Amino acid sequence: EIWSVQHRGGDYGVNDLVVKGVPPGNFEDLRARCFAAQESARSDSIGVDYVADIPMLLAKSIIGFKYDEIKPEIEARFRALRQEPTGLLAKATRPRWKFW
Repeated sequence: EIWSVQHRGGDYGVNDLVVKGVPPGNFEDLRARCFAAQESARSDSIGVDYVADIPMLLAKSIIGFKYDEIKPEIEARFRALRQEPTGLLAKATRPRWKFW
């Protein structure tokens, strides 16, 4: 592991951010923007957690999308898998690891 950024939240509080190693260059800007947004939201007492977005926005800056965004150009490259009732495992009567 070269670096990691983790937000635990919960009992640790909304400002909790664990940083290990040296994250990419845009990390400091992301952290400053999210903490500023968190501070302004605190005065409004609307109960949001902008600090939780820091790891996801950092990942987005590297891979190009965020886990909760809908991007048709990316989704078109994937297909949904489903289990068929007549599939290989449908015929199994016991797990393979049971010999009795």
